[in-house]
This record gives sequence, C-alpha cells and structure tokens, in this order.
Amino acid sequence: MSKFLKYVALLWALCPFFVLETLAQSSQTISIDGKRYIIHTVQKGDTVYSLGKIYSTALDVVYELNPNAKDGIKVGQHLRFPLKENPKPKKKVKYPKKTFIKHEVKTGENLYSIARFYKISVDVLLDDNPMLDPTDLAPETILYIRRDSQGNSSEDEIESDISQRVEVISTFSQDGTSLYMVKKGDTLYSISKRFGVSVDELLALNSFATGYVLRVGDVLKVPSKTKEISAEDKPISHAVRRKLQKEEKMKISLLLPLGKPGYANRNFVDFYEGFLLGLKTLAAQNGRNASLTVFNISTEPLSKIAQDQALCSSSLIVGPIYEKDVLKFSRIADSLQVPLVTPFAQMKQISSNMVYQMAPVESHKNDKLRELLKKSNDICFVTSSSTDVHFKNEIESIIGPARHPKTFHYEYEHPSIVEKRQRKQEDYLSPSDLSHAVMGSGPRTIVVLADNETDVDRIIAAISSAKKNLRARSQSTADVTILGNQKWTHYKNIDPTLFFENNVHLVLSYQASGMCDAVRRMNIRYVEEFSHMPSLYSYRGYDTACIFAEALYHDTISLEKECFTPLQQGYIFRKQDQGVIVNTRWSLVHYVEDFTLKIE
Repeated sequence: MSKFLKYVALLWALCPFFVLETLAQSSQTISIDGKRYIIHTVQKGDTVYSLGKIYSTALDVVYELNPNAKDGIKVGQHLRFPLKENPKPKKKVKYPKKTFIKHEVKTGENLYSIARFYKISVDVLLDDNPMLDPTDLAPETILYIRRDSQGNSSEDEIESDISQRVEVISTFSQDGTSLYMVKKGDTLYSISKRFGVSVDELLALNSFATGYVLRVGDVLKVPSKTKEISAEDKPISHAVRRKLQKEEKMKISLLLPLGKPGYANRNFVDFYEGFLLGLKTLAAQNGRNASLTVFNISTEPLSKIAQDQALCSSSLIVGPIYEKDVLKFSRIADSLQVPLVTPFAQMKQISSNMVYQMAPVESHKNDKLRELLKKSNDICFVTSSSTDVHFKNEIESIIGPARHPKTFHYEYEHPSIVEKRQRKQEDYLSPSDLSHAVMGSGPRTIVVLADNETDVDRIIAAISSAKKNLRARSQSTADVTILGNQKWTHYKNIDPTLFFENNVHLVLSYQASGMCDAVRRMNIRYVEEFSHMPSLYSYRGYDTACIFAEALYHDTISLEKECFTPLQQGYIFRKQDQGVIVNTRWSLVHYVEDFTLKIE
C-alpha cells in the first residue's frame, strides 16, 4: 500500500476520535424545564443535517427545538438536541460515603452558593447530579458532593460558569423572556432599570411575593432585550373614547401572565381575583353588567390574541404588562376607540391617548420627598455595611449640592460587648450607639440608608434607645423624623410599633392598610370569595375594575377632574406630553405616635 493510502486509512481510523474531541469542546449538557439537552455551539462547517446525524435527531425535531435554525445557522450559534437516554433500565446510581457528601438544599440556597461553599466545579456538580437544573433548585433537593473535587474552583470561576449556562438557556426562551443571574452589587431596582421594567413588574414576572430577598447566584426571569420602538412605530392617536349607553353591556378583555400548567403566577391570579371582586361591586352598586374574557399571555401568543374576536369587540382592555407588548394592543384600542389600561408598566415610548398607566410616575415621587425634606433644615444620613446607594443618590439629588448632611455609620455590637468596653473605658462610644444623631433641638430628618431588614430594624431600635437614654439623663433631643425607603413595607420581621414610636415617614406607590375601613371591608369580602387574604396585586386589580369599568359609562375617561380612591390609595390621572394618561399620585405615609396612619 502506498504511503498516501496508508495516511488516508489512518485519518479514517482516527476520524471518530476527532469528531468526539470537537463535540466535547463545542457542546454541554444542560437542563431546561426539567428536560435534559445537549447544547451545541455551531462550528465552522456544521450544517443542520450533519448535526442531526451526529446527535441522532430527526430534522423536524431539530427545527422544532431550534426554530431559528430554519433561516440557516452561523458559527457561535447555540442549538439544542435531546439527550438520548439509554432505553435499558438503568441501575440506581450508588454514592459511596467515602466518595460523596450528601447535601440537602435549604431555603435561600442556590447553585452558586452551594458550589461556592464547597469550592467545587459546576461541571462536577452537574455530572454527579444529572437531573439538577441550575436555574431552579428547590429546597429539600438532595445533592451529592464529590469529596476529592472540593476546593478546586474559585468564586469567579463558579460565577462565570453558571452565568454562561444561564445565557445559553436564555437563547431558547419562547415566551419573550430571558434569564439573568444575580451578581454582586445587584439590587432589584438596578436589575429592573437594566431591563426597562419596574420592580413590581420584575417581582410579578418571577412570581415573587413582596419582600423577596435577592441573593447572588439567583436566576431571574427578565424581559428579552428588544429594539427600541422607533418614532415611526409609535402610534400618535387622537382617538375619542366611545361612551357606553346605560343599558349596554361592557365587554372586557384581561391580558395577564397567569402562568403555565402546574405553575400559576400567584401575583397575577390575585390581580384577576381582585378585578372580579371590583366588577361584582359595580354590579351591586350601579347594576353594571360585564362579560369578561381572560387571555393568559404566558401560554397564548400575543399575535393570536390580537386577532381574537372577543378582544376585537372589547369596550375595555386591561393589560398586557410590558410596554413593548402594549404597543401592538394600543393600536387596536385606538381603532376600537376603547381605553387600554396597563396596571404596572411605565409608559415611556408610546404615544396614545387611549393608553392609561396605573403605576405612578417616578418624577412625582421626588416631589413628595422634596415636600417632606423642606420641613427640616437639619438632615442627616445613617449608613450601614449594606447602604442603598440608589436611595442615597435620590435624596442627594433632591436636597442639592449646597446642603451637606452629617453622616453616621452604624455597626451592630452586642450589648454585652458594649458593657465590657465601657467598664474599661468610660468615654467609649459604641458604633451601634446613635446618640449623636438625635442630640440637639428643633426638627431633624434622619434618612436611614441601610439596605437590608436586619440593619433597618437595629438602626430604628438604636435611634429609639438613644432618645430614651438621653431623656432619662435630662438631655435634650431633636424632634426626629425618620425617612425610610418604600421597600420597608416588604419586610416581614420588623416590629411595626417601632415605626409608630419613631415618627417614620415613607413615600409609597401604593398604600392599603387594614386600619382603613374600606380595605378592611374588602379583605372580608375577598376571604369569603376566595378563601385567602388579598395581596397588593389583589388591591390593584380591584382598583382597576372600580375606576375604569365605571368610567366607560361617563362622557370622559380622561379622569383628570378628580381623585379616585376605591380603597385607600388615591389616583390622580394627568395627560403627558406624548399622549399617555398616567397616574401621578404617590402617598406620603406618616406613622403617628398614637398608632394611627396619616396619609398625604
């Protein structure tokens, strides 16, 4: 045999090994929605046909799993192929104690925190726990940790690996969302701004209850990045809303992400229930009759919904929740001459006087804060190890560069430690003692900038303790007002009496307290109807129905002449320059010492 033929024969013999090596470098196994896939990164020379052969996957299945591949594939693109399971029954995997540690996932843990604790590679974790989904790790899940692989990976390597896997999974999203892994320094606010949504929208998209604590390594659903709406795409309408006659039945379309089978989005189910209760209230009070069609935008394509006969004959459209989706339906609202109400989104690019925004405009929040801060010339900050930088910048922009608030940094010290040090040094001042922040006379506003529940609780308690100790020694204290962040209302473990005892003020986008008669009555009716307590989403749904369904029967729905208060939160709507009509009402909530709430 010639040398050339021998060389060709050798290449043919080694070819399978070259293929395996190439695939190993360009593919990874990953779990998406509980199913295992091989994710292949397209290399030069790859074709859909050749990859289908390599991964033993029929072409129709390849295109079903990768719809974008129908338009051709390019180098660097990710494609998924089903992981072929051995048809023979597998023997149960044995995890000998000498080789593995058993780890039971606890509430609050995620793949990043576990891998970081053991300093173990994500690849090793996934190999030893084949059904592990890096984006969805449920408490009480049992993981097996390989002993001899511990201590081999750094935090940066672990974070980078998980982040890359999350990005890959995001490329296969079909519901208009992507995934994002929380990194150091991230806050709910910073993530919401990055992806162009409000914090409420971000919480709702992930079915998180208010008070959710963000952790590094958490994987969040976020809106997919889309191109900005161009000027020619923006509907500039001067449509006039069609008034319903007294005997006419209203037809309402509700577009909400209610979740997928077996996984309800609790927040928007609550909104739906509150909306139903609002319609029942109108029926009882004014005899208003309504037919309601609910579209679940978690499972139904928006393009299909837009053509539905029920939607196209609506007299009121409520939803969807993102501005990019509102655009398509605002055109329908214009043509039908009916209002479109978005419950949570902030409209920034749409021009239509048929679009109504329930969420209050951010700029009006600063007006409320400015009004409060004007009442006190003496302003000071209290920071901690977890300072909320955004809130600090917000306050500084309001008070202006001419004013320089005195800053006190709080650090917790156990009382026994303080006592020991005071015995040794009489003039010792603990970093957890805020006496200097409350000494003096006249009105003083203390802005608490801590960014976690524990620090907030301790700081308010320290301010209260400092005032009592100074007064016990007949020393004067300032007339202190504490200004806090609206996220405090999400905290579950702070003693509410501290708010009342310390003159706390909060500027809130929504207020509903059981101390209000209207809210209390609504709570009773809601529990009777749905057998569980309402949430803030329930209240917003109730408000939406009471305001907008009733307004259909009146000559104008601009709602610019009065304040609407179905429960406790008021709404004042004003037309913006671009045409959208938005709510401008923020509430300044004052916790008064007599244990009442004063709402301004």
